[in-house]
Amino acid sequence: MHALIATDGIERRRETYDRQSEPILLRGLLFTSDGERLVPSYSVKKGKTYRYYSPIEHRRFGAWASQHGPLPAVPIE
Repeated sequence: MHALIATDGIERRRETYDRQSEPILLRGLLFTSDGERLVPSYSVKKGKTYRYYSPIEHRRFGAWASQHGPLPAVPIE
């Protein structure tokens, strides 16, 4: 236990995040027809993870801020 506490907390957090996350194949490569960048996101419902790409304005300011909605990740990838 003491050995774990003695290690760097930032490094432990980074390693945990890397183990939990799946690779995002198209990060930074997808854009809407208006040129708005699509960013990866996910939601979990009843233990199932749903991944999708949504416009950055949609994520930052809400659904009213973008003309485009989220797109499911599986058919795109």
